[in-house]
Amino acid sequence: MSDFYQRPSHHLAKYSVKYPDAWKFLDGMRVKRGTVGPRGFIDWPDWCFLPNSAASRYFEDRHGAIEADALTVAMMAIWRTTKGVYEFDGTLFDSVWNSNIQGDIPTEILHRLPEYCPYILTPNRTFFGHDLYGFYACLDYNIMSGQQELRFLLDTPDMLLPHLVYLGHGGITEGLEAVKSSIVSNGRRSDKCLEVAFAELTPSLVSCLLYLCSQTAEVLDASGSGRQPSLPKSKRTKQGDRVFAAERPTRWEVGFRIGAALRRAYAQAEGDGGVGGKKRPHIRRAHWHTYWTGEREGQNRQAVLKWMPPIAINVEDVDDLVTTVRPVE
Repeated sequence: MSDFYQRPSHHLAKYSVKYPDAWKFLDGMRVKRGTVGPRGFIDWPDWCFLPNSAASRYFEDRHGAIEADALTVAMMAIWRTTKGVYEFDGTLFDSVWNSNIQGDIPTEILHRLPEYCPYILTPNRTFFGHDLYGFYACLDYNIMSGQQELRFLLDTPDMLLPHLVYLGHGGITEGLEAVKSSIVSNGRRSDKCLEVAFAELTPSLVSCLLYLCSQTAEVLDASGSGRQPSLPKSKRTKQGDRVFAAERPTRWEVGFRIGAALRRAYAQAEGDGGVGGKKRPHIRRAHWHTYWTGEREGQNRQAVLKWMPPIAINVEDVDDLVTTVRPVE
């Protein structure tokens, strides 16, 4: 796993050499946010660090065309500000990866990502017949349509594969359904197979992000510093407020206490045969469930999302395994 942890740094080094002026150009785009430029007013919401269209502008201005690397460059520009690499406990990762996403899950939940562009390790996973080492993820803002988008870069042995989910205004579940419905029947068979693979993979990717948005998610600095992941802070300069690259990557360990509790629960389920009238714990598929608090028509109405672990209610430490996502304001 240690070699996989280094992969994002290798990606950043590669694109820094390939496009040496990209970071300065894109930093300049952020400085111009909220101003009027030659092509109109430049602005986007706070939950988006840098729209993908900014990278497209870079390739138009410096290379004369929008290149296939535009999305990769945009996401590298965002990841470098914090350089977070997230490693889930293996047992927890399997449960979260296979969790069922259903019901009304507001897209605003994803605004609570601990960093603008985390890189998440995906041990023992494959995509379309290739190893999947990890993935980058970030929220994007479509300046033309005003739509929220969720962008991914899948890290495979030979390339970084882009993937896009249109979130719109119908919630996360509707966005996932849109991915499925976008599979066209008149395309080439190879293209359709790839789209099907993306559609099958997307819920697992999103589920990992939902866990990172959780209020009680365990995220610890692997170096033992006691720090918590956070959004980058800007620094005031003569050129305006700027965000500089993090000095080094941080390896974040996710859910190792909860993973250990899950393993204890699995062991109990295997060993408890119902002796003494006690019902044997039932292993189910983990899933996400939305609860609403406050008056139905009131201004304080809030959505709260909970991760329901793959374990029966009579397991003693089940309360410790339920993760509650911060309410949407």
